[in-house]
Amino acid sequence: MKLDDKKIKVQMKYREEIREKKEDVNHSKKVLVIVTTIIIILVAYWANSVLFRAF
Repeated sequence: MKLDDKKIKVQMKYREEIREKKEDVNHSKKVLVIVTTIIIILVAYWANSVLFRAF
């Protein structure tokens, strides 16, 4: 029985580590999307202002 308990604890710890890694990756993806969106908006705003100054 003790061996089974140790096995279960190791599996739970492993699953928890995997869950934490997935959360970190999800957070990184969200940050990347936000930063990319901001950059696209700024570039579009800059291009718009440059184009309308030319005409």
